Amino acid sequence: MSLFSHLELVEDKRSSINQHHDLADVLFLIISTVLSGCEGWKDIEVFGHSKLPWLRQFRAF
Repeated sequence: MSLFSHLELVEDKRSSINQHHDLADVLFLIISTVLSGCEGWKDIEVFGHSKLPWLRQFRAF
């Protein structure tokens, strides 16, 4: 089973008003960011913007 298959199995408990992005995409972004040595939400945001072409190789983003 691939990482993405596992991420798709995670139940999304967010309210519908907070579901702007697919949960699997959010989790993949966070995992990638942490493995890259980043810390905190600001780092996740910066990583997401700067690595968007790379992220889109794996997910729709």
